[in-house]
Parts: sequence; structure tokens; C-alpha cells
Amino acid sequence: MSNITITLRLLQGKKKEFLQTVNTLREDIKREKGFTKSTIFQEVNDPDVFHLTEEWDTQDDLEMFAKSEAFRVLMGAMKVLCKETDIRYHISAAEKDMKVL
Repeated sequence: MSNITITLRLLQGKKKEFLQTVNTLREDIKREKGFTKSTIFQEVNDPDVFHLTEEWDTQDDLEMFAKSEAFRVLMGAMKVLCKETDIRYHISAAEKDMKVL
């Protein structure tokens, strides 16, 4: 299993617009090959910080998603709505081993 975690700090007053964008894109993302699950968390002590995690069956599925229109729209929205972002890709050790063989 592979996943992407995006931690972002929204510009002040952009929470509603961000959540609307994520909810709109969520339906498109659910139809992507290999999509497993999506979660979003808001920091308790800082309401402008969110963590968005999406899980994918394989590294290849995650890579295809990163090339999709939905991902481009999400990245564009983050440029407009966020003052900081951190994107991390996580690939399972088992899958890394399988690729080497």
C-alpha cells in the first residue's frame, strides 16, 4: 500500500473554500484506479492546519493519481488557499522489495 500525506496551513478565512474544493474533488478521486481511502484531519490547536491522507493499492496507482487532473486541481487550489504545504509520499517496504526483485 502507498499513500500521500499533505499537511497544509490555510490562509486566514479560506477554510470553507478549501473544504468545498476537497469535497468536490473527493468524488473524482474515488473513481481513480487503486484508490482505497481518504481522510482529512484538522489540528485542534490550530484551525488553519489540515492533514489530508489518501491511500492507494500500489505505488503505480499513486503515481498515476499524481498525474491526474484531480491532483492538478488540488495542487492549484493549495497554491491559492494555503500559505504552507508539505507533501510526503509513503511506499510500503513490501512493495519496495517487490519492485527490486
